[in-house]
Amino acid sequence: MEAQNIATRNQHQAVDVEHLMLALLEQEGGLVPRLFEKAKVAPGFAQGQSRGELNRIPRVSGTDTTGQGVHVTQRMNKLLVKAQDEAKKLKDEYVSVEHLVLAMFDERPPPGSARSSRRSTCAATNFSRHSRKCAAISV
Repeated sequence: MEAQNIATRNQHQAVDVEHLMLALLEQEGGLVPRLFEKAKVAPGFAQGQSRGELNRIPRVSGTDTTGQGVHVTQRMNKLLVKAQDEAKKLKDEYVSVEHLVLAMFDERPPPGSARSSRRSTCAATNFSRHSRKCAAISV
């Protein structure tokens, strides 16, 4: 829901992966910022990167940006499927934020993105290494 709010506030026509990432990073008391810290990636840096990517998305004006007209992109749908695959691979019954973020790291940067796939691979390795420990602690 917060990802949709971020898209609406930014006058974006669709909810995409960057909206979800920012929503997860800004979630008060959420698991994702702690996992990023353990992976030695400053959550504030990741938030800034996400905001930068969101600023690249064209804004639309009119009545279609009120929330009812906001849809989910094909890219976001693929990410959700990939997150479900991650959950199955880890033998988890439900998709969690951990699976969503792992799927995000596995995704190729979109054309024109400032995101580096090499940097994502390094962060994903650290994230994956610490996510199980953190998830066990937070339960």
